[in-house]
Amino acid sequence: MLIYRLTHSTVLLGVLQFAQFGPVLLLAPWTGAAADRFNRRHLLLTTQAAQTVLTAVLAGFAFAGLATGGVVLGFSFVLGVLTALALPAQQALIASLVDRDDLPSAVALNSMTYNVARAVGPSLAALFIAAFGVAGAYAVNSVSYLVLATAVLIVRPRPQERSAQHAPHQQRAFSRRPAWAHPCADA
Repeated sequence: MLIYRLTHSTVLLGVLQFAQFGPVLLLAPWTGAAADRFNRRHLLLTTQAAQTVLTAVLAGFAFAGLATGGVVLGFSFVLGVLTALALPAQQALIASLVDRDDLPSAVALNSMTYNVARAVGPSLAALFIAAFGVAGAYAVNSVSYLVLATAVLIVRPRPQERSAQHAPHQQRAFSRRPAWAHPCADA
């Protein structure tokens, strides 16, 4: 919303969407490997803390009138990269929180929660923008990242199984292979 208010450019709205969601698409093979290789809880806590700080700084820029189109696009891109790091860790953490028999229900519940948030979030954002302005909505968004961080601090997942260590060139080659080249052992 802010980028449109600043520039009145629908093209920049599209660029903003790409800045937010492009990293998730483009970095998925590597961020998924990172979720397998590193401690998922630490990864989530780090990304949530970084997202909290970034959105708080963006809110400060907006309150001060310093949020230009370039600033918003830059922050959105960095937030997109952090989201790309957080999503695989968040989704993989589910398996260590529930029994194997309950996993399909847990994944479905997580998906439903995510989709409800995507559906309801813009409406809530519009209410916050109407009540507190764009900068206030950014400030509320900043606090929202702390909700997941708090939940991650509270839960105690089973110990994470680490994937085998490979040389970096082997990891990149494995990430580029199609999924059907490596059928699941359970199938």
